[in-house]
Amino acid sequence: VAANLRKSYNIRRPVRFNAKRCGEANAFYDPDTTEIIFCYELMKDFMELYAAELPDPVNPAPRPSGAGKDKGSSN
Repeated sequence: VAANLRKSYNIRRPVRFNAKRCGEANAFYDPDTTEIIFCYELMKDFMELYAAELPDPVNPAPRPSGAGKDKGSSN
């Protein structure tokens, strides 16, 4: 990530990535410390967002009819 960031934005100094509690869902760059802060609250929001899109392992969605059948099979 850091290498892509340096290439994309021509950053001349090393940039540190840090995660911490911010009190809000956010991420930002601090030019004084040359670091990108990724807030725990934003990570939590992302996890909840993606978890809502994942299939339920306890109650999986039904498979479409014909799914998993061999096309040459008469079943």
